[in-house]
Amino acid sequence: MHGREGKKALEEIQGSFGQSYQLLNNYSNELRKVDRFSFTELQRVGNTDCFKCYFWSYGITVRSFRDTCRPHIEIDGTHLRGRSRGCLISAIAVDGDNHVFPVAFGLVSGEDNENYDWFLRCLGDQVVGYETLLVIISYHPSLVVKVPEVFPREKHVFCMNHICKNMSGLTPSLVLMRKIKTVAKTTQEWFFRAVIRDIKKMNSSVYNKLKEISLDKWACHASIVKRYGIAYTNNVECWNNMIKDDKALPVVCLVEAIRENLSAYYFKYKKMVDD
Repeated sequence: MHGREGKKALEEIQGSFGQSYQLLNNYSNELRKVDRFSFTELQRVGNTDCFKCYFWSYGITVRSFRDTCRPHIEIDGTHLRGRSRGCLISAIAVDGDNHVFPVAFGLVSGEDNENYDWFLRCLGDQVVGYETLLVIISYHPSLVVKVPEVFPREKHVFCMNHICKNMSGLTPSLVLMRKIKTVAKTTQEWFFRAVIRDIKKMNSSVYNKLKEISLDKWACHASIVKRYGIAYTNNVECWNNMIKDDKALPVVCLVEAIRENLSAYYFKYKKMVDD
């Protein structure tokens, strides 16, 4: 009985999970009243009221990204918890002081081609534009397919952590995994060649798998645009960890929690800079 009462009390405070989806449109309208440069897009299934996907970004983050951040975006998705089913996709930038800078978000039913295509087009149209930038993505099949389609002029590369995870079945060796990450991050060609020879000697299957991936997609020394030493989507993973408890909330509460997290994060950073 105590569990039921607790659940009922939470629903009175946060609203039910089902109702929360219906409130997204009203939330978007209220957000635009206080931030007229914010952008939201809510899609429903056909002509029904059933939720399909939701994209949002804040005016101040978009302006700051264009004016002060490094020209690269990291993209990855994380599964929601609790009774909310689906995924939260985040696009994360890095400022000149290497601080995590969340730029845009999307709530989707799952990580598939259609949802990533929609999210990436919203991101390009409303946030980052289609100028040349570096897009660092997880090695998720849908991102591998859709990023080149939506951002054909942009340089996109893969997160080495995800590549290593995909190769974990080929080798149990932590030493080899460390070598792969080392060879990915180096900007010196001679060092790359020396380490890649070691990898070939240690495990030819891993070496051949790496050869299947275009070199400029994972090796920093071969990149034709500046990568700033970044080879991983660690910033997205750091952000996902910051909001891990919020992912169990009803969707409107999740969206508001993200706004509050960003406000507190930016205030803390501004205070640190001012001091």
